[in-house]
Amino acid sequence: MHQKLTKKYVENLSPGTSDQIIWDTEIAGFGVKVTPTGKRSYFVKYRVGGGRNGRQRKPSIGVHGIITCIQARQIAQDWLSEARAGRDPLQARQSSSKAETLAMFCDIYVERHIVPHLKEKTQKDYAGLLAQHILPNLGRLSVRSISRPDILKLHTKMSKTPYQANRVLALLSSLFNRAEEWGYRAEGTNPCHLVIKFKEKSRERSLSETEIADLERKLKKMEVQNPYPVAFTRLALLTGARKNEILHLKWSDVDLIKGKMLLRDSKTGRRSISSNSPVISVLESLPRIYGNPYVLPGAKANSHLVNVNKFWARVRQQAQIGDVRIHDLRHTFASIGVSNGLSLSLVGELLGHKNPSTTNRYAYLADKSVRNASEAIGQAIVGGSWIQTPEQRASDIQS
Repeated sequence: MHQKLTKKYVENLSPGTSDQIIWDTEIAGFGVKVTPTGKRSYFVKYRVGGGRNGRQRKPSIGVHGIITCIQARQIAQDWLSEARAGRDPLQARQSSSKAETLAMFCDIYVERHIVPHLKEKTQKDYAGLLAQHILPNLGRLSVRSISRPDILKLHTKMSKTPYQANRVLALLSSLFNRAEEWGYRAEGTNPCHLVIKFKEKSRERSLSETEIADLERKLKKMEVQNPYPVAFTRLALLTGARKNEILHLKWSDVDLIKGKMLLRDSKTGRRSISSNSPVISVLESLPRIYGNPYVLPGAKANSHLVNVNKFWARVRQQAQIGDVRIHDLRHTFASIGVSNGLSLSLVGELLGHKNPSTTNRYAYLADKSVRNASEAIGQAIVGGSWIQTPEQRASDIQS
């Protein structure tokens, strides 16, 4: 199949049951391969020296998302020019591991680590960091020669976006750990070591009781025309579940009698959610679409709800809570639990936290809850009879 390759065209290609090859109509030999898993890889086919007698090669250029279609096209043109001049770019690439660039190693890192070990959303997030920040700044450097000053320079360059800068640093650290593990760098040479992360402002925000009431009033007004986005918002607040955990939920994994919802592939693995009475009420009120397995069906057949961010942007504007993200509904659930005396370990279990330390961000609320409980017990014991005002205490001292 032949087609001019563009970013939009490549991203809209649907995976088949076997590998698909699409050749570019503008550069002979340049193409993209789409695997049944949806992976899209650019490649170029050439003969060294040109003509029928030249040695045929078909090396991979890179994975779409890690490099752009425009970048792949330029590399293909460069390699074809080298081949016509009698040089083999693939041989030069393989001749010395010392000459391996970070861009080349990224292809290996994606194939051996990101794709088989990380979830789809994380893969997309990492692809964005590689394409936007890491490859433009470090891609041409030798993977063996990159040093701490190189990393520090990039990290400092991103100082105005500290959260993003720290995510890039974490990804680079993982990348160089794998480079050491697979023999592309000497052990103990990770250049990210001792590069200090930027301080990040807390991005957490919890809704107050008044804000929750205002939000519910807005949701009721929108419920008839937007039953599924409204249900999503309520479920996010009432369960503390993550966005994709709710969107991917199927009716086959919901047990209304036992009050359980099974998450087959959550961020922290397979787990179940206990459904409280308000959650069950939300689920029971939802209209079901025949043939669609999802609790929150999308517009297309057999698909789940999408684009909840647009709906949430509209809701929070009307409810005048413009600084609240969808993920903050999860924080609200946790904060209310801790404030009402639930232990951090129990709240962590409700949220599906794998590491107990993740829940420690709510420790200050637990301390406040304990103080309130202590005060309530003290008041109940003495009934107020032992409590003196400052004036009474002063009078007792004088007498």
